[in-house]
Amino acid sequence: MKIGLIARADQTGLSVQTYGFWKHLKPDVTLVLDLTTYGASFPDLDMYPGAIRWKPHLGRGSNFSEVNEPDISIDQMLENVDVVFTCETPYNYYLFDQARRKNVKTVLQPNFEFLAYLQNPMLPQPDVFALPSKWNIETIKALFPGKDVRYVPVPVDQELLPYKEKNSLKTILHTAGTVAQPNRNGTSTLIKAMAHLTDLPIHATIYTQRNTIDNPITQNVTVEITHNRYYWDFYTLPYDMMVIPRRWGGLCLPMQEALASGMPVLMPNCSPNNLVLPYDMLVPAVTTDTLMAQSPISLYDVEPKILADRIRTFYENPAFMKSNSNWAKKWAEQNSWSALKPMYEELLS
Repeated sequence: MKIGLIARADQTGLSVQTYGFWKHLKPDVTLVLDLTTYGASFPDLDMYPGAIRWKPHLGRGSNFSEVNEPDISIDQMLENVDVVFTCETPYNYYLFDQARRKNVKTVLQPNFEFLAYLQNPMLPQPDVFALPSKWNIETIKALFPGKDVRYVPVPVDQELLPYKEKNSLKTILHTAGTVAQPNRNGTSTLIKAMAHLTDLPIHATIYTQRNTIDNPITQNVTVEITHNRYYWDFYTLPYDMMVIPRRWGGLCLPMQEALASGMPVLMPNCSPNNLVLPYDMLVPAVTTDTLMAQSPISLYDVEPKILADRIRTFYENPAFMKSNSNWAKKWAEQNSWSALKPMYEELLS
């Protein structure tokens, strides 16, 4: 079986996903996206030795455009593989139709909020929708009756994210990310919560790729603008807990990475967080608004004082902190590449 991969080599979650796939499944042909024409950073081709740079036409600059036109790079890849794996989008829907003509199978690992079929169900489809989270899985199954729609979680790399037990709370990690939508990761909520904790020796560090934070910052919060080349660099730093009051979304790679490194993670008690995390790591949340992505998405918010009280509980109970850290270790073992690689091999074969 020869595998093809469409990969990202930039500072995005898609890059994390595709690099993990490349490292552990060793595809025979890899196309690396070069989106500099559309204002993206230059791809780090060193991530994928031997890969082919691909500059697709994306219409008006959207990674999720509905372009469906012949592409020589796709044709060349399909001549040399039996199955193609891509995350979130094919970038050119010609891939799925041409692959079917060539008897090459295709797998799409989509993120629900960017699933173009919600707006245009007539687009060419992959053979398998391999969902990275259970968020809205029933909606996708209903959209594609009879289609192979399955849950295929994204594994964590324990080699890059070694476990370290956490038995006290002094430092908090928060990643605001690329800010796909304003306050998506609940950054302002964390800042407001930390204002209730100035009596404790706890410090939170917020990492962001560009500073769009306008909340008043207390002395127990630091904002760092960073462009870490490698995502695992965050987890070599001495942080004890991740707090990420994420307002919406399915797959949350920072949550997974923090758990793998031994950190308890606090998130809102809503789907899909409550399908992964134990009750101790969930904070009560309410629906406050709706975001129009490819379809309407409910936005959740956490009361800052309630979040602060939960952080305080972890600080005051080292045994509680330790037991949740140990839970994270077990979760990582069950969701590591060594544990889940057979699932991917079965999917591809």
